Amino acid sequence: MTKAAYLIKALILIAAGVACAQVPAQPVGQPIVITPVAFQTQTPPDIIVATPTASPEVPSATASPSPTPTYILIPTPTPTPWPAATATATPLLVPTATPIPTLRPTSTPKPTPSRMSLAQVRSRASRGLTMADANLSGMDLSGIQLNGINMARADLSNTNLTGAGLHNVDFSGANLTGATLSGARLTFANLSGADLTGADLVGHDFLGAIMEGTQLAGANLSNASLIGVSLRGANLSGALLFEVKLWEADLTNAQLKEANLAGSELQEADFTGADLTDANLTGARLTDTRLFDTSIQGTKFRDTNWEQAFCVPSFTRCTEYFMEYRGAILR
Repeated sequence: MTKAAYLIKALILIAAGVACAQVPAQPVGQPIVITPVAFQTQTPPDIIVATPTASPEVPSATASPSPTPTYILIPTPTPTPWPAATATATPLLVPTATPIPTLRPTSTPKPTPSRMSLAQVRSRASRGLTMADANLSGMDLSGIQLNGINMARADLSNTNLTGAGLHNVDFSGANLTGATLSGARLTFANLSGADLTGADLVGHDFLGAIMEGTQLAGANLSNASLIGVSLRGANLSGALLFEVKLWEADLTNAQLKEANLAGSELQEADFTGADLTDANLTGARLTDTRLFDTSIQGTKFRDTNWEQAFCVPSFTRCTEYFMEYRGAILR
């Protein structure tokens, strides 16, 4: 190959390299057509090779032009680098202490029950059914038999219970103000917390009854039998207890201010902590009666029998201001 041929070949390679450098960036995967700069406007000449013996050849006018070479560049995809692993601390979610709202129940007043009819009362009584919280106010229940019936918290105000059978009835918390109980039988009845203010209980037999905390202020219990009855904490202020029988009764912490106990029988009764201020015990029998820490200020003890009564630590330690002992027996 002659020097001229080498020179032409070198020029062609240089031109091809320059053309490749000027190709604009194409999207990945798209074919790129590169036309060498030297052949964009004219057909490249044929290479003439000269020999010593032959005459120079004239290029043929009919020689077909060389086709334009096509180059396809397939760019290599650049791998996306993985992001550097960074140790990101996950925040610890600590639940905040949300205060629980305190639900305060609304105090809804209890509806007042409708008053029962007499037929309903008799029907329930005959079957032994409870009548707790029943409204029986102002009814005429004279002679009815209610033995053993639960009548706790019942409203019996101004009710006529003359001659009624009330043995072993539960009257705890019941309202008996203004009720008529003449001739009624109340043995072993539970009257704890019942309201008998001003009640007429003359001559009643309360054998075995429970009357703790009972309201008996101003009640008339004259000639009543309260033998062995528990009257702890009962309110008997201003009550009439004339010639009442209170043998072995428990009157611990009872209120007896201005009560009239004249002629009453109080043998072995317990008045520990009771208040007998200004009470009248004229002619009462206090044999073996316990008066520990009892308030007897202004109390009348005329003709009272104090035989073997207990007033610890000594009789003079009782609260005995302005007491009257005329004719009393203090043995």
